[in-house]
This record gives sequence, C-alpha cells and structure tokens, in this order.
Amino acid sequence: MTALSHLGAAVACAVAVAALVERAKKCLDFASTAYALHFVACCVVGGFPRGGGWWLVNAGGFAAAALSSEYVCLQREMADIPLGQALRRAAAAAAQGGAAGLAAAKAAATGVGGGSNNGGGSVELSSVSASPAGPGSSATATAPGSGNRGRSLLPV
Repeated sequence: MTALSHLGAAVACAVAVAALVERAKKCLDFASTAYALHFVACCVVGGFPRGGGWWLVNAGGFAAAALSSEYVCLQREMADIPLGQALRRAAAAAAQGGAAGLAAAKAAATGVGGGSNNGGGSVELSSVSASPAGPGSSATATAPGSGNRGRSLLPV
C-alpha cells in the first residue's frame, strides 16, 4: 500500500514539475530537489530511515517522477507550433492593406521574397521590438542580414 501511495505521489510530483519547469533539461534537478526535501522532512519527523524498503520505494518514486516529468516536458517541447493565429493576423492586415498587403504578409510569413529563410519555410528573427501595449501599439521583427531593419515581417 505504501508503494502504491508513493507511486501516486510520484505522478503528482511529475505533473507539478512539468507544469513549473516546462524544460526537459531541468526536470531531473527539480525532481531530485523535491525528493531531497522529502528526505530531510522524513529525517526531521521520524529519524534517519534505516529500512531497505523505504529506500527502495523512494528510489522508485524518484525515478518515476523524474522520468515521467521529463517525458511530459519532451512531448510539450516537441509539439508543433500552430501557425493559424499568425495567418489570421496576416489576413487581417491584408484586409486593411488590400491585395498588395496580402502578398507582402504571405511573403513575410513564409520567408519568400526578402527576409532570411533558413530553408524550412520559416523566418529566422534576429530581434523583436514592441512599443507599450495600448491603442495604436506596434511591433516589428527583423530578419538577420536581410536589410529589413525596422520593417515589420509579421503584423502584430
């Protein structure tokens, strides 16, 4: 029963670590910190654990928490980035600027016709700047080495 409760706690720890950390590289550090704090709390409350079962159950829980949180973070990192919102923004900018605005927005969004293209149909940005949010605020993104300094690649 104790092993089952520790497995449930490991899953809860994995979910918490994955939500807090969001990077697979840091999951092992955060999980080990959580279990180190658990070890200190156990030593304070009940003395140094001498039973082999305690060490086995906690080692299994630590391994389950670290591996499952890393798996969740890896899945989140490898997920596709949806481009639907960027295309909707480009369409809205084109509606305001006419057919020429649509062509420029599509070219900027796909990296075709000016801008630095890294070969995968996406634009590599060297800097992004935005004025404070509010009515009439604007943002610009420039591609490295493209001569687009200050020209907006994607409407925001």
